[in-house]
Order: sequence, then C-alpha cells, then structure tokens
Amino acid sequence: MSKFSGVTDFYDCITIHKSFKEFKKRFRNIYIGHGNTPIKFKSIKDLICYYPYVPWCAISEKKNGYMRLTDVSYVDILEQNKSITAEEAENYRKLLIEESERAVRDADYESTIEYGARYKGN
Repeated sequence: MSKFSGVTDFYDCITIHKSFKEFKKRFRNIYIGHGNTPIKFKSIKDLICYYPYVPWCAISEKKNGYMRLTDVSYVDILEQNKSITAEEAENYRKLLIEESERAVRDADYESTIEYGARYKGN
C-alpha cells in the first residue's frame, strides 16, 4: 500500500520493479483514463504527480507495454465519495508535495527509492 493514496497505486507499480530503467523498458506508454496521448516522461521525476493514480489496465510482454491510470488520483476519488475527510485528503497531498520537493532537491532522487525492497521474500 502506497503512502500516497493508501492503496496499491502507480507508485507501487513503479517500485515493484528492480529499477526505474526496468519499469520504463517494460511500460513505454502510460495513459490517463481513456486518453489517446501517452504521458511524456524521461525520468521518474516526471511521474511523481501520478503516484496516487491507480492503474486499471496494464499489458506488457517484457517491453513496449502500456498502462492506463485512472482519470483522477485515488485520493480525489475517496474524497468525492466522502470515504475520507478533507483533512485526510490534504495529508496525502502534502506527502506528494514533499516528495516532489525532495525530487527537486536531490539530483540523485531515483537512487533513493527502494525498488523491489518491500516485495522481497513474498
């Protein structure tokens, strides 16, 4: 479960891989909702704003795969459905802002992420 939404979200889908390079090789095209234009990204920093989104479709055969994320973040969905309070939603958003700020400060941000770490031994 991700700290950015409280569920298995896009952040988890990235970090389950051994590295961002492996994730990027496997999923070259990532779409929001039913959109036809993939997200343009070069580094993991370009994807931070999508961490709390939930993948609803992913197809990959080791490379050139694609993934579709929800139209809005899961935090927004929970807040709209009144499943969490506005204060809880704000706390999730603050964590995302802090992560974005950390990525800007840390030139080697990608290496600070524990890829695959929490899935070892399962």
